[in-house]
Amino acid sequence: MKLIAKNEDTITSFKRSLFPLYLLPFLNLDSSTKENEQLKLSSLSVFFSLANSSKIEIVKFFADEELLSIFLKTLKEGSKISILVMVCILKIILSKEEIMEYICGNENLLINVKLFLIIFNYFLSFS
Repeated sequence: MKLIAKNEDTITSFKRSLFPLYLLPFLNLDSSTKENEQLKLSSLSVFFSLANSSKIEIVKFFADEELLSIFLKTLKEGSKISILVMVCILKIILSKEEIMEYICGNENLLINVKLFLIIFNYFLSFS
């Protein structure tokens, strides 16, 4: 799946199929078992590949309030490696101008992003 999400020829169709949304429940798995953590990291790797796309349709996919909220929740409840991967994904997402415009126009998302930045600072202080 990661290869499909990474390929510029297939990424748009992959996103349109809404298949990435089927990976979201795996982000909520308890990280206490090795298997759950591996499944969570595999799902995160697909989102990481999507986040690296420069296609505007994929960028807008990440501007979904629910999707960003799930990512932020993963930061609060994940293992260190899940948090690190999620921080990388969010850093890529937040570096895109279209996303920042959307976030600044949505008070709930702005609050969640502020929370992300606080968690990110906290995480860095223990790294």
